Amino acid sequence: MDRLDLSLDAGSVLSIIGPNGCGKTTLFNLLTGHLRPSAGYARFRGGDLARLSTHQIARAGIVRKFQVPSVFPNLTVAENLRTALAAPRAGGDVGRLTTGALLDLSDLEAH
Repeated sequence: MDRLDLSLDAGSVLSIIGPNGCGKTTLFNLLTGHLRPSAGYARFRGGDLARLSTHQIARAGIVRKFQVPSVFPNLTVAENLRTALAAPRAGGDVGRLTTGALLDLSDLEAH
């Protein structure tokens, strides 16, 4: 990542899109303290994030969830689906489906 100038208003929603290798992950690593900038700064609520540890950044309100899809291997497919549907993040069309409907759509009912 060469240079980025980004400002967000409180409560705004932003998407970071681009091809592989354009710096999306680097941006998130810098904002969450997993990487330190070699120059410049990252400010959040008036403070410089480069001076904070990852746990201090999380306490300030910037957290990261690594994309590691997983299942509970000791549960059946239906039990894994029920667990996912019970999560607060389950929303949109998937959040309205029942476990049975998802099993029908996925053709995994026998598993």
